[in-house]
Amino acid sequence: MGGACCSEEANGGQDIQTIDSQDEKLLFDTQAMFEAGQSSLNSSDTKQEGPLGDDVIGDWITERGRYSVMRGVNGELTFNEQCSKTHILSGVLVQAGEWWQTEIKNKLEGDKVYGYLRVKVEGAGLRTSFKKLTPNADWDKKGFFARRV
Repeated sequence: MGGACCSEEANGGQDIQTIDSQDEKLLFDTQAMFEAGQSSLNSSDTKQEGPLGDDVIGDWITERGRYSVMRGVNGELTFNEQCSKTHILSGVLVQAGEWWQTEIKNKLEGDKVYGYLRVKVEGAGLRTSFKKLTPNADWDKKGFFARRV
């Protein structure tokens, strides 16, 4: 499981992956998803329409699982991902250039900081990148391409 944060580095060379996500078995062609994300980098239809951040709101799925971005009662964008029975991750996204980023906390461990997440619009989907909670950690260079569910 793990849409954006709970996964480790992707298995290099393995193109097809199966995951169980909330009682669903999902089959992914990870190379095709990566290529879809790469080809959408040149897409011109990534312009913002409507309130700031509306383009990242929704339910999203990567080859590692699902997550959601919602607008809270105060207008903030919130990230939520249930990775496992011991990890429910959340954070409030703030805009930082072309990215929306947040400090990710595990709700089931008293909001213990888990790491950092950023997302940005990439064509018809989102590119997600995670940074571990370690000194001198860098953002994941490849990240994951998420498509809307």
